[in-house]
Amino acid sequence: MTKSTYKLGLPSLLVCALVWGGLLSIWLILGRPAVLAWLVAGLWPIGGLDQVLSWWQHLVLELYPRLPVELQRLGPDFFIAKADQVIIRLGLVALVGQQLFVNRRLVMDWLFAAQDVASFYVLFLRWAASFAYLWFGYDIISDLWLRQPMADWHQPLRLVGWIPGLITAPNAANMIIIAALGILCLILWLVWDWVWLGRLVFVTWMIGQAWLYSWGKIDHTYATLNWLMLVVLGTKDPVQYLRLVMVLIAATYGLAGVEKLLTTGLSWAAEANPYLVNHGTAIGQVLGQFPAVFTVLAMIGLLGQLLSPWLMFSKRRWPIWAVWVLLFHAGTWLLLGAGAWLHPWYWSIAVCVVYHQLYDLDHNMD
Repeated sequence: MTKSTYKLGLPSLLVCALVWGGLLSIWLILGRPAVLAWLVAGLWPIGGLDQVLSWWQHLVLELYPRLPVELQRLGPDFFIAKADQVIIRLGLVALVGQQLFVNRRLVMDWLFAAQDVASFYVLFLRWAASFAYLWFGYDIISDLWLRQPMADWHQPLRLVGWIPGLITAPNAANMIIIAALGILCLILWLVWDWVWLGRLVFVTWMIGQAWLYSWGKIDHTYATLNWLMLVVLGTKDPVQYLRLVMVLIAATYGLAGVEKLLTTGLSWAAEANPYLVNHGTAIGQVLGQFPAVFTVLAMIGLLGQLLSPWLMFSKRRWPIWAVWVLLFHAGTWLLLGAGAWLHPWYWSIAVCVVYHQLYDLDHNMD
């Protein structure tokens, strides 16, 4: 079996660049003025396309029902700037997608390399996922319990909107049923190791989050933990997919840093300081009086996000990344009140620890 090598794929790269350039030109010449006119006055400046306007309005309001309110609050220029960012991101996605497609055999061999591992690591991942399910599941149920009086504002996500009994806002009965089902399946899964039981546990975990995000706001609190849950609860051999989970975690941190650079550039820290002063914790408001200190801390956070892919996959550098993760999330909790002292993203460190016990990447990544 021959070893796959990296290829640039210049012809398809040029095609991607030309297609993206064409989309960018169409957006700047036709799309941007049309969307701006629609945002400002609800008009579609291209004649004879009333049906397009009707379809467009329906699609936008279906995907973003809060747009009319947010448009009044933020103004059309804010949304046009976001639309420009979407076009830029299409180019980045096309470039990455082209490279992944051209080197798909190399990528698949790297992601799903078979490993002969001791059962200890599988057991460790299972107990880590089980503890996270119980700990953060309790947090989710507690939050939902407090939201019961706000049932009138509940708008079910499509993930659960079609399931009988889950269409309405969570109440004591269906929350107890889902929680009891999840805990029972979790115990039986740990005892008997039947993969379908683990998948049922994962379903109850996702239902809890779907409920949690059915009040008009979706956040990333459990994003990295969800991937760990998926491979540990949903597969017979989670180690087989461990490298894929590492890639997803690295991409989440890395793209968060890229997002900051694309939206506000290096001025991100300076723009975040007023938020710290006005909305931070008591410690955060004190720190906000020293913008230079906060800027240094914020830039360390940004640098850690951008360097996460480079740090995580190195056997020598990953401890630096682990310390950064602990300090980064502890800092956001102490200064902004965001997250918790036991943050869901700390489980990324557990994944990293197991990964580096199984893979020796120094000769490839350093």
